[in-house]
Amino acid sequence: MNSVQKIAKYSEESDDPYSHPAEFKIAPTSTGTPRITATVPSGEASLIQSLLNALDGPILLLYVLHTTRGECPVGRYQSGDLTREEANRFLDRFKGYFQADARFDLWLHFPNSQATIVWDRHNLLYLYGLIDQLQHRLISLGFQPGDPNANFVHTHYYRSEFDQDARELLSYFDWNFSELRPEDIQSA
Repeated sequence: MNSVQKIAKYSEESDDPYSHPAEFKIAPTSTGTPRITATVPSGEASLIQSLLNALDGPILLLYVLHTTRGECPVGRYQSGDLTREEANRFLDRFKGYFQADARFDLWLHFPNSQATIVWDRHNLLYLYGLIDQLQHRLISLGFQPGDPNANFVHTHYYRSEFDQDARELLSYFDWNFSELRPEDIQSA
């Protein structure tokens, strides 16, 4: 397990790095649309890459910076259309930051299939569209049915050693900026 995590289980004695077990569940959203909720064990960006490689491009990235350490304004940063190779290079370049820092959520949207992958600050995934295909991919990667959640007392890490990566990420693409939406604002 990667010992540098973006979340830790909190206790009075210590904060222990936390890695979710590899599990998923399928349940309807409030609108009745099915959604997969899955974990990202050890915050491994390679899981996101495996899922994106199972889908057809183009790909739109949305980097939601909800907590800042001064690198730039909080907000929503959206890329233009990307190829699978461009998205993979981006994930490879910022892999350490994505795995160990909780100041953001990352969305990958596939307009042709209307599939969306959301990776949140709790190392949880929310998968929309192509549910059967994404479920089969998770199972092939060793995921089991379960109850993925972050319903425990925990700490988020916003690590100074990733401040430079956070700045460089925002110059990697020609992002379109918009303000945070109410649902993006983090309370705990």
